[in-house]
Formats: sequence, C-alpha cells, structure tokens
Amino acid sequence: MSTRQAKSLSRKKHQKKIKRIILWSLFALVAVTLGSAAGWGYTNVHIRHKVEAQYATVDRQRFLKTNVAAHTIQRVRTDQAHWSWLLTPTNRQKVKQLLQDYTARQQRDHDLDRLMDGKNYYRDGVNVAQLNRLDQRLLKEKNQTVYQRQKNRLDTVQVWVAQTNDGNQFIGQVYQTFQQDKQQLTQEKVSEADVYYRLLKNRKIIAHWRQPIKAMDASFTELQKEKNQNQAAADKKAIEDFKNAPLTVPYTPAKVTIDSGNSRDEPTNDRNPSSSSGSVSSNALTQALNDAGITASRLLVLDSDANSIFIAQRSGSVYNVSGSRYSVVNNNLDTGTYRIRATIQSPGADAGVITDPDSSQFGTYFTTPPSQYQDADNSTSDFNSATPVFWLKNQPALSSSILVASGGQLGFITSGSLSSENVVRVSSSSISGLIGAVNSGMVFAVI
Repeated sequence: MSTRQAKSLSRKKHQKKIKRIILWSLFALVAVTLGSAAGWGYTNVHIRHKVEAQYATVDRQRFLKTNVAAHTIQRVRTDQAHWSWLLTPTNRQKVKQLLQDYTARQQRDHDLDRLMDGKNYYRDGVNVAQLNRLDQRLLKEKNQTVYQRQKNRLDTVQVWVAQTNDGNQFIGQVYQTFQQDKQQLTQEKVSEADVYYRLLKNRKIIAHWRQPIKAMDASFTELQKEKNQNQAAADKKAIEDFKNAPLTVPYTPAKVTIDSGNSRDEPTNDRNPSSSSGSVSSNALTQALNDAGITASRLLVLDSDANSIFIAQRSGSVYNVSGSRYSVVNNNLDTGTYRIRATIQSPGADAGVITDPDSSQFGTYFTTPPSQYQDADNSTSDFNSATPVFWLKNQPALSSSILVASGGQLGFITSGSLSSENVVRVSSSSISGLIGAVNSGMVFAVI
C-alpha cells in the first residue's frame, strides 16, 4: 500500500471515531435532558401532592386538616430547601402558604400555653384586654374543630380571670371590714369569702389572701364561741332568776336560743341595694310555694316577677326570705319545681352530666365518667342537645354553676355567658354566694 493510501485510510478511521464521539455526546445530552425533565416533573408532583394532603375542603372552604404531623412539615421544609430551584412558581407559593398556615396555628397554641401557670391556674399578668386580642386572632383558624378546641381553652381562662377579679375585689372588701371592726363579720360574708378564695385561679392572688382568710375564719370562730358563751350565760341567769323569784312576782319567759344547726346570720345585703324593693311578701311567697305543692323547710326560690333568687326558710306554716336576695340577669328556665343535682366549681377534663334520656342516671353529675360512657366523646357545647353525655370541658361558661333537673329537663344557674335554653344567669358574686348556700338534693322553685 502506498503512503497516500495509508494516510487516506487513517483519516477515514479518525473521522469515524469523531462521529461516534459526537453521536454518544448527543445521546448523553438527550438522556440528561430527559432525565432532568422527568426529575423536575416528579419533584413538583411529589411536593404538590404532599402539600395538598395537609388540607381539607368543606363547602368550598379550604383549610388545614385537624391533625398535621410535625414530621410532615419538616420534610416539606427540607424539600423546599433542597429543591426550591426545581419548583414551579405555583408550587413555591403553595409550600409558602402551608408553612405560614401551620406556623400561625402553632403560634396560637403557644399563645394559649403562655396564659397558663400549670394545669389549673392562669399566669400572673394575664388581663382582659390581652384575652380579647387573642380571641380575635383565634378567628383566623378556619378548621372548626381546631378553632373550638382553642376557643374552649381561651374561654376557660376568661372565666378564671373574671371569677378571680370578682373574688379579689370581694375578699378585699370583707377584709377591709374585718380590719375596721371585727364585730361586723357575719357568717354569710365569711362563707362567701371562703367560696371566693376557693375559686381564685391565680397563684399570686391566692398567696396574697391565704393569711387574711385564715385570720378572718379564726376570728369569726372565736366571735361565735364568745357569742354562744354569752348567750348560754344569759339563758342560765334567766332560769336562775325564775327559780329564785317569789311567787308574787310574775314569770318572765327566759329568752333561750334554740339552734337547729342550720341557722345563719341574716345580714343586710349591701351588695344589692334593691334587694328589699319589689320583693315578694311572706304571705305571697307562702301562697306561691303552697300552690306549687312544696313542703320543704328550706329551699332555693327564683322570683320571676322580681327577677331575684334567694333562700326561703319555713317557720311553722310561713315561708320567709333567709339571707341575701340576688339579682337575676336573665332567666329562660320554665316555672316549676326542680332539684339541685350538684354544685360545680372548676370541673376537671373528665367531668360531665349524663343526658341519656333512657338512663336511670339522667341528670347525674360526675367527675369520672361511668364505664359505659367513657367513650361517649363529643364536642357539643349546648347541654340541651348533647347526648348521651354533656362534657363540661365543652362549655367553660358552666365551670362555676349549679346543676338543676326536673323530670327529663336539665338546667343551670351560672354567671357565665351562653345562649343555651334552660339557663338562669346571675353575677359572678351571686353565683359564689349561692354555691355556698345550697346543697345537692335541695328543692329549687321557679315561681
């Protein structure tokens, strides 16, 4: 082979080699391009699916699911950090919205946690304005289940703050009276101060009133002891005077005090100036209770005409008002006779009332649910429609209340604000006084 032919053959081999390199390069480029397109498409579909799976839609309203796992949100954050450059603008916006919605929900839960000082008290410094602002922020939660859960927690703290403020004010007034003149202390005021003290839900305020409450209780006990001793001495002297009196001296009956064990001082109600005006007379009260077929010696009465509620005590055949009359803010409980089933103060998370109309335990209040009702979970806040159990955690407005029942009908006396039927609403100070004055099984008459 000549030199020229050898060079030609060598050139042709080189050209073929170049063509093969170019072809493989084009093939690799196409493969990479197709792979990148597939990866881009998979990444966007995967992230979009993961984001949309965290939302629910009801009546065309889209909102976060009730339970969004924290580890799912963490994976979304990781994907966003690694693959943000692959995401379409739409998917980037969806990821951003999910993270904002989740963070906002977590922040609201955190704000609610910050209100608490342990499980049963609210943190010092919490005030009504702060609670009102948080109440407005909770409205941004569109998931009704989550909103109701957060709202119930806030309502509970609002009730605690209201009753603690009322208690702090009332105990302060009683203690001021005590410091000025211990003789002015009455059993009713001391009892109400004790009830208010038990309703306080702030550790600092509780600590502030601990010693004053003990001092007033001890002082009142001592005053009663001294009063009883003086009365006993007077009774003994009257009997001795009678024994030693000559027959020509007419007998003067000894003023012996008979204590039934249920008597109470009857102070003027200086917290309700209108308590004596518009009140039903003893004769009218006796007639109304007789017409209702009531024979109880002591009962709770709601006078619908006078919008007042009070304890009635029977002496012989006549009923009289015993103790304070409390103003009724609103009443939609039917006229009739009821039984007080329970006094409720700061119920626990498992407390409730059996509302099953077919149960012999209808109207029973419990702090630990009976076995047959332990799984009867519901979030109904209206006790009239809750079945078979009404859970008190669903309605914080009843955390300080009196449960009454008549046949198949339940009702509550409370200071809380709620729109349910069969509720008697009074002030916070009044409900505390009433809880201290009544007991389970007592008759309650609405006249």
